[in-house]
Amino acid sequence: MFGKKKSRLGRTFRHRQFQHKQQKTVTIIKEEKWTNFREWLKREGFPKTNLTLAEFQDTGRGMMATRDIKAGEVIISVPKKFLITYRSLTNLLKGQLSRSPVKLSAHQFISLYLILEYKKGSQSSIYPYINMLPKDFDNMPLNYNKELFNLLPHNVKVDVKSQRAKFEHDFAAINNFLKSQGIHSKITRKDYLWGWLCVNTRCIYLETKNSDDVKDRIAIAPLLDFLNHTYEAKIKGEFNYMTQCYEITTFVPYKRGDQVFINYGPHDNFFILMEYGFVIPNNPYNYVSLDKEYLEISLPGETELARQEKLDLLLRHGFYGDYSLRISEISFRLLTALRLRVIQQFDVSTTGTQGIILKWKNTITGLTEIINSQNEKSMYFHLQLICESALLKAEQVLEALKASKATHLPLSHVKLLCLKQYHIGYVVSFAVIVNIPTPILIHTKSLQNGYGLESTNIINGEEVAIKLESTKAKHPQLEYEAKVYKTLAGGVGIPFVRWYGTECDYNAMVIDLLGPSLEDLFNFCNRKFSLKTVLLLADQLISRIEYIHSKNFIHRDIKPDNFLMGIGKRGNQVNVIDFGLAKKYRDPKTHLHIPYRENKNLTGTARYASINTHLGVEQSRRDDLESLGYVMMYFCRGSLPWQGLKAATKKQKYDRIMEKKMTTPTELLCRTFPNEFAIYLNYTRSLRFDDKPDYSYLRKLFRDLFVREGFQYDYVFDWTIFKYEKDASKVHMPLAMPDDANGAVEQGEDDNKVQKRVTSRQTTGLVNEPTASTTRRTTNKPPLYNPGISGSRAAASSQQIQSGPSRITQVPRRNNKDAAPQPVPSDRLLRSQTKNNPASPNYMNFRVRKDESSGGNGQCERFNRSATRQEHFFLPEAIISTQYTLGGTVILIDLNFPEQKIAELKKFFLLVFS
Repeated sequence: MFGKKKSRLGRTFRHRQFQHKQQKTVTIIKEEKWTNFREWLKREGFPKTNLTLAEFQDTGRGMMATRDIKAGEVIISVPKKFLITYRSLTNLLKGQLSRSPVKLSAHQFISLYLILEYKKGSQSSIYPYINMLPKDFDNMPLNYNKELFNLLPHNVKVDVKSQRAKFEHDFAAINNFLKSQGIHSKITRKDYLWGWLCVNTRCIYLETKNSDDVKDRIAIAPLLDFLNHTYEAKIKGEFNYMTQCYEITTFVPYKRGDQVFINYGPHDNFFILMEYGFVIPNNPYNYVSLDKEYLEISLPGETELARQEKLDLLLRHGFYGDYSLRISEISFRLLTALRLRVIQQFDVSTTGTQGIILKWKNTITGLTEIINSQNEKSMYFHLQLICESALLKAEQVLEALKASKATHLPLSHVKLLCLKQYHIGYVVSFAVIVNIPTPILIHTKSLQNGYGLESTNIINGEEVAIKLESTKAKHPQLEYEAKVYKTLAGGVGIPFVRWYGTECDYNAMVIDLLGPSLEDLFNFCNRKFSLKTVLLLADQLISRIEYIHSKNFIHRDIKPDNFLMGIGKRGNQVNVIDFGLAKKYRDPKTHLHIPYRENKNLTGTARYASINTHLGVEQSRRDDLESLGYVMMYFCRGSLPWQGLKAATKKQKYDRIMEKKMTTPTELLCRTFPNEFAIYLNYTRSLRFDDKPDYSYLRKLFRDLFVREGFQYDYVFDWTIFKYEKDASKVHMPLAMPDDANGAVEQGEDDNKVQKRVTSRQTTGLVNEPTASTTRRTTNKPPLYNPGISGSRAAASSQQIQSGPSRITQVPRRNNKDAAPQPVPSDRLLRSQTKNNPASPNYMNFRVRKDESSGGNGQCERFNRSATRQEHFFLPEAIISTQYTLGGTVILIDLNFPEQKIAELKKFFLLVFS
């Protein structure tokens, strides 16, 4: 009745519109060789497929759907007789080749076969397929001329040189093989390079029941190799023993006219360019390597000897090289290496340098965040110089490409460099140096926080972490993850989300800043944890998972990278991060469990995924706990039996991992380790889909083992243990076992005070113990400080202040600065010492409390408190920490601070308590 009258459009009109649209973006290939190839496939019995070859505007040639394809359909099926494998060629050429002492790999053998068939021309039995193969590979970096090769990024040039060495080795092996057959080789280097690259760019990973050797496991599959790659494709590729075909199944639908893709795996553009000769626009796996820029950086006053000593130190600690930068991440390795590099007056023979080195090691283990503010400012300043240097190189390369008169320039190379420029330029344009620690800032009006992993609030100087996600992401997860964090807020070991919103084309989540991950610490400890460390971690990890489950969520990606240690006063607390894959497993109100389902894609990390997850079963609480069992065995063993398995596609690798997991008995996996680990895994595997795990039983299992092994709950992890000098005294106080790991980690002090410790104790009751470890204590009533690392600057004993301004005395400083620091006694002993020995020279004893109205600036007033708890004061730097006791508040003072600061501290307390 109202509005414009609708016009009726007939079927013919819609068909023409579709054809017109297709002409703009895709052209169906109708070449004679393609027609001959399809006829050859049909004649040889190749199954019919709903794909055809087409030319696409953005990707070039690829396979187009000729009809709508549903998710779960097999898009292509290659019969076994069409697969070119090492075994099939051995059978085919059995009568033509004699035994040879030279053994060829599958890559070498298949390359040779393709060359020989190519030389036969139309007489070849597979000529229609050979005729469809590329005639050249000029877009491959292996074929770049010297001019283009020199324009590649440094890390790509290194990889291409390695690839070239592999090719030369294979070419030599082929020549030796032909000589052993009495054949005078007519295969030139150019011929073999063509065949070698055909296999390298088009092979698939094929595992069959008879493929006992790795050399059997690559294959060339005609027609399948015309499918292009995208990181967004969700497929499954496997050999079907019922049909005797290699099948590709898609898990995403396609409409008629769409290009159909497969997925080579999570590769960055550097790898894709080198292996396949193209790049992916907006590839989320892209990164920028800054290894060369790091080595080339010039530091004022740095001698060649000092530079080499720093590089040797990085090498010894596993932090040499692999310095990367991503659009939302600055490599922890790069920041760590730069902190060491910018240290001035570096001489390992001096005591001062040794102390700085120990502080640097503390930043690796998470005992401290920075060495000092000056070092941090210098580090970020030189980070900016490195980025600018890399950006300048990228711009010079682009100018050189534009100025080149060559008729053929690989488009992928230009795109790669543009991406490099984009990544680095983005970071440089938003990075600015200011006079506060961790100074990378983004100047926006609403989000006044940093760019990257570690940032500082401009207003209050508080350090936070920021996670970024492009607003153009096809499957955004950050908003959902922020909601999960808010649901879990308040739990021990759950970071607090300060803010979530959108800024500068990015979704941003501001969250608590944490320390290194367990994977980082695992690498620092030479990829193996002691049994004590594993058990200490297990107690907390089980509690973290129990809390997540109590909030109706399952994590679904349990792995060492997603558990981070705290910093400062929570340095011994394990925190859980990355809830992007988390899922509700039951209704919060009715507690109705989600239904059992099958045929689910693998969600999480394959290395630690449960067997049921591999089998496609919907995940539930049991799967988180089973994954945790694999994490613990990873820490105990150093690696898992299914690591390092080779495969051509991600799906094939997942299948190999699943097979290895299923065929590895828990007793074998846990062999040489206490039986409790096998009991744990057997228990988690025995749970039904909707069973509620007995978390208390699992914690008790490991706590009983902990006690039986004679360990003490001092929370001394492997990364906090360092050797004392042989003649140093060794003191250690046993602590009570915590009631719950959730309350066992509230300890430490402010970031710049982590290494300070109170030594030269004149208390009684300490017992000698034959250990050379430095302690880092935590009980369910936390200790007063975090002693850090052996050999760092030792603090003298503290002052004693009793109630009233007139009773302040100072104990003389300790003369022996190099003596080893002593561990702090337990808080229980400390309370008794403070109560029974008020004149103890190690502590100041008076009653104080934090004035909440002051905004946490450290103003105090006298009061009586019956509870016992720890509070951290943002007071002058000389204060290490405070703890309320029944008799008052114990405050530790570091007397190695300048006399002026000690005097200011005295005046401060005189003012407060007057």
